[in-house]
Amino acid sequence: MEKVIFVQGPPGAGKSTLARKAISEHSISHSLHEHLPVRFLPVGAHVRGVLSGELPSRFAGRVQQEGEAVRTLHLPSSELIHAIVEDCLAAGSDGVTIVDGFPRDMELLDMLRASEEAGTLKVLGNVTVDVPDDVSIARQMARQSIDGHPPCDVAMALRRTTEYRLTTEPVVLAVAARWGGELIDGEQSISVVGPLFTAALRRTLAR
Repeated sequence: MEKVIFVQGPPGAGKSTLARKAISEHSISHSLHEHLPVRFLPVGAHVRGVLSGELPSRFAGRVQQEGEAVRTLHLPSSELIHAIVEDCLAAGSDGVTIVDGFPRDMELLDMLRASEEAGTLKVLGNVTVDVPDDVSIARQMARQSIDGHPPCDVAMALRRTTEYRLTTEPVVLAVAARWGGELIDGEQSISVVGPLFTAALRRTLAR
């Protein structure tokens, strides 16, 4: 059974960069007594790759139906996102997957609960990296095209940050209430935030 840790936060919080660094530079897997493999799944980037056809997937038919919505910057259905994520987790090696940007809404949270109750995965907890809205917006506009992120102007950055606060943040709180959560202040430099994030991951892995 794959174990998962969710990493959440507003756009531009740096959670993806922090997760990759924690795995590659800090030997996160060595904190586990079982020495289970730890891998990283950036959900947004993976879903964009599947829908663009860059990543192979068994969802080709549905990709054709929803691809145009993604190209016009609308999000694919929660059902399709859940199916893609569950497919990735099923391909794991009974280790631990750090999942970035999931679940993003209450519908996905309900699907996640059902998956755990069915015994297909075990949730270890959630680590949230938070930054003020103005920092989120500034970072979105400053970052280059990484993981398929399209160019971003102030209106788009504001929309994404607002969507996170209204739709995703309540889900993050619900996940933390059910499975436990850690909150990291991501406003400082990565040299300061990185060790805090890694320590939070280690505590969550030890559950």
